[in-house]
Amino acid sequence: MREELGIVKYQDCLRCRRRKLRCNKQDPCFFCTRSGVPCEIYPLTVSPNCDAGEDDDARGELKFAPSAEKDSMVVPLSALELTRNVFKSQHVDHVFRADAQVLVGGRPRKSTDLREFSEFYGTDLPPKYVIDSLLNCYFAHFQWFFYVLDEPAFKRRLAQFLGNSYINPDDEDFALLLAIVLMCGIKLLDSDKLTTYATSDFEQLNAKLLRTCRKGFVEVAQDPTIDSVQFCVLFSSYAHFYLSPDFSSAIEGAALKAAASIKLNIEPSESMSPHQRTIRRLTWWPLYVIDRFAAMAYGCPIGFDDKDITIQYPFTDLGDELKLKFAPSAEKDSMVVPLSALELTRNVFKSQHVDHVFRADAQVLVGGRPRKSTDLREFSEFYGTDLPPKYVIDSLLNCYFAHFQWFFYVLDEPAFKRRLAQFLGNSYINPDDEDFALLLAIVLMCGIKLLDSDKLTTYATSDFEQLNAKLLRTCRKGFVEVAQDPTIDSVQFCVLFSSYAHFYLSPDFSSAIEGAALKAAASIKLNIEPSESMSPHQRTIRRLTWWPLYVIDRFAAMAYGCPIGFDDKDITIQYPFTDLVPLSALELTRNVFKSQHVDHVFRADAQVLVGGRPRKSTDLREFSEFYGTDLPPKYVIDSLLNCYFAHFQWFFYVLDEPAFKRRLAQFLGNSYINPDDEDFALLLAIVLMCGIKLLDSDKLTTYATSDFEQLNAKLLRTCRKGFVEVAQDPTIDSVQFCVLFSSYAHFYLSPDFSSAIEGAALKAAASIKLNIEPSESMSPHQRTIRRLTWWPLYVIDRFAAMAYGCPIGFDDKDITIQYPFTDLGDELKVFHTIKYRLYRMVSEILAAVYHTPVSLATVPLLQQRVEEIKRAIDAEKDQVPDFLRVENLEDMSEHDSATTRILKLQTMALHLTFGSLQLLAMRPYVFLKCNMTVPANSAESVSVAEQILNENLQLCIDTALSFSYYLSYPNMLLNLGNSHAATYCALQHLTAGAMLGLILVADPLRPDGTQIQHAIQRIIRIEACFANSTLVAREAESVLVDLYKLCLARRMVNYSDGGTALDERMDLVEKSTIQAAALQAGLATSAGQSPTQADDQDISLGFDLEEALQSTSQMFLWGLQS
Repeated sequence: MREELGIVKYQDCLRCRRRKLRCNKQDPCFFCTRSGVPCEIYPLTVSPNCDAGEDDDARGELKFAPSAEKDSMVVPLSALELTRNVFKSQHVDHVFRADAQVLVGGRPRKSTDLREFSEFYGTDLPPKYVIDSLLNCYFAHFQWFFYVLDEPAFKRRLAQFLGNSYINPDDEDFALLLAIVLMCGIKLLDSDKLTTYATSDFEQLNAKLLRTCRKGFVEVAQDPTIDSVQFCVLFSSYAHFYLSPDFSSAIEGAALKAAASIKLNIEPSESMSPHQRTIRRLTWWPLYVIDRFAAMAYGCPIGFDDKDITIQYPFTDLGDELKLKFAPSAEKDSMVVPLSALELTRNVFKSQHVDHVFRADAQVLVGGRPRKSTDLREFSEFYGTDLPPKYVIDSLLNCYFAHFQWFFYVLDEPAFKRRLAQFLGNSYINPDDEDFALLLAIVLMCGIKLLDSDKLTTYATSDFEQLNAKLLRTCRKGFVEVAQDPTIDSVQFCVLFSSYAHFYLSPDFSSAIEGAALKAAASIKLNIEPSESMSPHQRTIRRLTWWPLYVIDRFAAMAYGCPIGFDDKDITIQYPFTDLVPLSALELTRNVFKSQHVDHVFRADAQVLVGGRPRKSTDLREFSEFYGTDLPPKYVIDSLLNCYFAHFQWFFYVLDEPAFKRRLAQFLGNSYINPDDEDFALLLAIVLMCGIKLLDSDKLTTYATSDFEQLNAKLLRTCRKGFVEVAQDPTIDSVQFCVLFSSYAHFYLSPDFSSAIEGAALKAAASIKLNIEPSESMSPHQRTIRRLTWWPLYVIDRFAAMAYGCPIGFDDKDITIQYPFTDLGDELKVFHTIKYRLYRMVSEILAAVYHTPVSLATVPLLQQRVEEIKRAIDAEKDQVPDFLRVENLEDMSEHDSATTRILKLQTMALHLTFGSLQLLAMRPYVFLKCNMTVPANSAESVSVAEQILNENLQLCIDTALSFSYYLSYPNMLLNLGNSHAATYCALQHLTAGAMLGLILVADPLRPDGTQIQHAIQRIIRIEACFANSTLVAREAESVLVDLYKLCLARRMVNYSDGGTALDERMDLVEKSTIQAAALQAGLATSAGQSPTQADDQDISLGFDLEEALQSTSQMFLWGLQS
């Protein structure tokens, strides 16, 4: 059959052989065309302009991005670059091109429509003699200084271009290049030479061409070519000298990325003609000069590392001594292991070019931005008032930049004012501009505070006060919204709002905003040095945003004795700040006053400064006014409370049930909500929301499901609004509310929003010293309440670090408070004490494992640290009582008591926590396995490292396998699905499934591959058990399904008889339905066995594997729908 189709084995072509591809001698070679490598049998299938060369052959040898010979790696590199390189090495690049052309570097199809010159340029081009004069001017006065274009080649191309009646889509890049050349010529032209073409005509022509270039710049960035990069180089140079350095920097950043995408920084292959190589060099080096000149002139960070540049200078006739070849360093820096198993999974998905497969189904889980509303809002609706006249706004801005910026530099003034002009030019506020709208509000508020009112007599002082009040209300309300979807604008807003609150409102409120800002900044990696793929301007903005936030955090530590909110070892972003030792003179003063019993002497005059509580309003509020709705009947509230304490408390112990219910009876006994009870009112709201999420609706037939949905929506709106209020005045109630709200948001809303709430909660807790062991002067009950409040917050912080890779928000050395349960006689509370001790180990693991670069050379040192961690974990296991040991666990039965049921659930949760810590310590080994192969001629030290690596990988596999066996406990999984632990269990199983999948992708021929494959299937089915309970479980299921597909494809391609690429197998897995028995039996072989010699005990293969893979009978994930 293959012979009839003219298909020969891939060995007939050297380069196809390296790619394990088949080659058709008679038709254009599809694979060679896509990869850009000339086919030896059919060389004409590749364009002479192709970038292919020896570097592509080298890439073909790669297994996972870096070379096998390099014993250390840098990670993360550009995610897109890693995606391209790995998929080229796996020969499946073209499979996803149709669905992700722009993302993976494929060229989008241009329109086939021909366009007239006047339509493209917005005007008719000048006469030919004018064009010639402008060209001569360009080459005479521009080229000697900034050599980009080859004059003869350009003029030949121009003659062909102008000879056409229309602009062909393939000539649009050259049309833009011509436009910028003419613009440069106009700037350098001596107008006396052309009397018949007026100066005004040149000005109009220049304006039209500039508009064309601005518009075209966006288009060419999507589809890089030599012409488009040359256009960007000249446009950046033009903008630098005639428009704006900031605009130039943006163009240059885009040009650098475009140039890198077509490998202009790499020395071209010898298969190219000398002229082609010269053109590529002429294009690259002027761009390099612009980048370095901007660094010298404006202090912009450089946009490209010299070690990534191998291309030679364009002029070789000047002697060898003038050649400079930038060879990449032979040894790369070691890679830092990603902290989050999810992030590691995402990296591998990206390396296998399937990132887009699960993004749509897992936006929240993988950090995707939730879709904002598409509704346009009027300025008066957004701000609650009309903005002042333009001259007033300008005065306030000038005041801000004159009196604020010199001391606290956050905003780039030119960029901000340009953005503002665009913003005010609109009639409505676009959803994407809401963050900037809030940023403008806080800037105006700062300007009002610093304004000399004598300068504006026509705008009364009362007007400023009213405007400030309206803007402040807008900022309070908007602060909650931006926390869900962090951007540069939103973090800048939080930084300025925190600074404003610090000096004009309340230090406690400022501290809460700053905590949320720190978490938001961490979620968009502002603490990490930005990628070189970003433009210098973008990197500068990120640094300007981070370091003022850092200063606020450290200043609060100095001034008020607050613990620092971000560990320096988690900060890699560049900026020359000196760390300051936190020592609060105010705190010392207060302590002395307290020791002398004269604390009350200065409290009345310095309430805010010394941490006194600001006076709340004395207004009483009705329940319906506070909650936005009437509370449900008492019996419904009782049912929700019982549901909370039955299905939430066993796993996440925050509230003391008897004390809470006594307080609730008093609260509901009032006709109005007293200002002092507002914190408790919010705490009640979040408790009811948790109860609604965990409620079995069958128990309440008289209260419809729709009523619960409406109630939950109203309570959620109340919590969002109240979160800002309680942050100003921290109390035990408000911190408990924040703890529960953060946990609720983590599992039911968004991890980013949860992180922001948790950051604020940490700061609020620190401001009332919850991290410090309470004084003996407090009653035992009060001390217990403080401990119950602190430790769940600590667990949230550490769990976020494990699950999502967030830096920890509180240093252990600042914590002296004891655990809440000192009496271990209560069986139901032992679980919580052990859990607290386990999460305290997270900091030790991060410090020992994740803050050290890893490579094969560092594996022995890493092993020493991991062994210490394993001993510590084993020591904790030895202290677990028998009733919580997983060895004694049995599935639930209808005869179990309520206590027995809870103990079984706690046993499973505790085992998952132990396992997750072990996987956290083992993750660096999986990372190395996925990103590095060991050379065949390894030295003895490398062989030892490989042995250590394999031993720890096996331990990782055994731990992850144990997670999959919970599928044998269906009743327990059903009960977990109805508890708050459902999302926790889903995330932990995601980690286990990810570890198994990544190991199998890296080593498809493992002898235990079938066991791993079946374990992933079981874990997917476990995730399916929770899919109806939590969004995280549904997204985790989709991620693991995609990873499972990738595992199948990798195994298929290794068991096939040669010639079938991974991309074809992925296509079969994705688009075809594969016979379940064929998959299970065909892939159940051990290394070295024939596909027809499967050793699976249950199913034997009765037909050819190749035919089975072509079949379309049933779902490939057998049994997953059951």
